[in-house]
Amino acid sequence: MSQNTIISVVLIFLAIIFGVYFINSEPISQEVDYSGDGTKKSSVDGVLSTDSKTDSEGVADSNSSDVSSESSTDTENVDLTESSTEDSTMTTNTSDSTDVPEVQTTDEVEIVDEAVETGNKVITYNIAISGAQSSFAKAFSIVATDSDGRKEEFTQKTLVDGIYKIKAEKRMVSFSIDAEGYAPVLKEISTMINLGASITIEIELEPLAGFTGNIKSFNGIAVGGAVIKISKGVFKKRAYGNTKGEFKFTDLSSGEYELKIIHPQFDTKTLTASLVKGEVKEVIVKLNRNAILFGNLLDEEGQAANGVKITLSPVDIKDKASTALSGANGEFKFDDIITGNYELKVSSLKGQLSEKISFHKNLVISKNFKLTPPPSISGVIVNTKGKPVSGVKLFTFDDKTIIECVSKKDGRFRLPLAKQGKYRILSSSSKMEINNNIKLYVPGTTKIVLQIIEKKYLRGKVQTSSGIDIDKNYLLKIKNKKTGREKKVIVYEINNGVFSIPMSLFRYVSKTDYIQIVAESKDFGRGESLSFKFDNLNLDKNVMITLGD
Repeated sequence: MSQNTIISVVLIFLAIIFGVYFINSEPISQEVDYSGDGTKKSSVDGVLSTDSKTDSEGVADSNSSDVSSESSTDTENVDLTESSTEDSTMTTNTSDSTDVPEVQTTDEVEIVDEAVETGNKVITYNIAISGAQSSFAKAFSIVATDSDGRKEEFTQKTLVDGIYKIKAEKRMVSFSIDAEGYAPVLKEISTMINLGASITIEIELEPLAGFTGNIKSFNGIAVGGAVIKISKGVFKKRAYGNTKGEFKFTDLSSGEYELKIIHPQFDTKTLTASLVKGEVKEVIVKLNRNAILFGNLLDEEGQAANGVKITLSPVDIKDKASTALSGANGEFKFDDIITGNYELKVSSLKGQLSEKISFHKNLVISKNFKLTPPPSISGVIVNTKGKPVSGVKLFTFDDKTIIECVSKKDGRFRLPLAKQGKYRILSSSSKMEINNNIKLYVPGTTKIVLQIIEKKYLRGKVQTSSGIDIDKNYLLKIKNKKTGREKKVIVYEINNGVFSIPMSLFRYVSKTDYIQIVAESKDFGRGESLSFKFDNLNLDKNVMITLGD
């Protein structure tokens, strides 16, 4: 016989064996053993029927029990491999014991390996549920889902202790338990088992537990809108507090839980709490937060100071200062202030403030803050005869702001300043100027009498050595003949080649000094006027400067 012929015969033989094997595969079936009387009941599509045959098998040999039971009622589904007398390990147990062994409650999955390889794909899963009482008429169900998504459900109307058997053809099966009002210690499990072995999943059904809670602030006021997160292992859930600060969690199993309470205006708080079976525990949570400052800003006359910038700066720690702007009624607020010492400061045209404040956890301060008068220059404007002059526009400036005012009927004026410093008062009038226009240091409230005079000018012409007038592109300086010091001046106007320098620009020159006017041009060089005494500037004076001399 040729080698090819032998191979063909072997392949045909193997095909016949596998064909018989698949024909005899068993469908999923379900049955329940009552631990009380040993009477076996089977369920088809959720309907229980009583089998008059006494079940004398033990839990550890459940596979052979199921096979023999099915073979006595349905000859078409007999598994020839399991009923073979040559397999001594699969023979029927002839023990007279009808008691189901007591199942110990545990969270672990116990694999009971019978070490039998029958070649049958039918696997028996024994699910032991303990901790329930038969007096509770609560329906429950067990659902088995194989790796192909096929589901088999076992349901029973009365919750009793017992061992519930579900057969499945797949090696990977997921189980879920559902009993109204009870929480399984193992809600769902997915497992793989070898052929010929059985698995015992021990699940304890316990009455559901839960939490009810109240969230309050540190001063006992209800805090609404908090987010409450609860967790235990991989279990996570969240709830939201109502306007009264109330929350609840239901349908929980026993054990230790972590609760985290989150609210934008308070510190996040984490706590742990334990539940026993069926317990509903009340939890009262008090939240802490950093300090808050509510303020009202008033000017020196007690009126609301609106639109004022307020700065809160930490004194003891290196941290950024916080700022706020007072509202229409002078109100302002600083919140989330960490513990420490601070300075509250205002520096504005409406007044000044500098106050030290200490803050600590849960402190709330509500207070009016009155501004002290800001630094200012005030006084009266008079003419050369000493009479008050009204309607004079005055101004001064610092590094950020121009401050203006107009003298009143009695000649009085007031320029409020944002801070201490050196200031010069000027008049914006084109015809009048301040005679005693000097820079003065203002430490606080400063009073002064200003004399205003008609604005006088030093006028002159600049021309080339050939007598041509120059009306632009030259620089003028005032030169002190005695000290040699030269200072640039701003030409007030140039008209037809005639320049004008207001008398106020000679403020640093003593009346006894001799001065010269210096002109410089890139194109025509430098030139100086004749020297003259500053006293002569009390009357208008004309000078001539020739460049290139």
